[in-house]
Amino acid sequence: MSKRINVQYELPTHECQSWQEGDWLVFQCPHCAFLRKLNWRSNEMVTLNQGKPGTLHKGMHSPVSEKLAHQTASN
Repeated sequence: MSKRINVQYELPTHECQSWQEGDWLVFQCPHCAFLRKLNWRSNEMVTLNQGKPGTLHKGMHSPVSEKLAHQTASN
């Protein structure tokens, strides 16, 4: 009989900045060297630098037109 043990702990999390370069969405961490690119057409993903070990990185990308529409609606 096997036992299952769940260990929960929180890893540090860094919020990434994003921008678009052609078909590529670029995510870069302002706190460490993490750098990842995602091709939105082909779904190819390339991690160019893993950044600080043991750190989770997250981020979102909104096209400029979507950001402007949201700002206009908020005003």
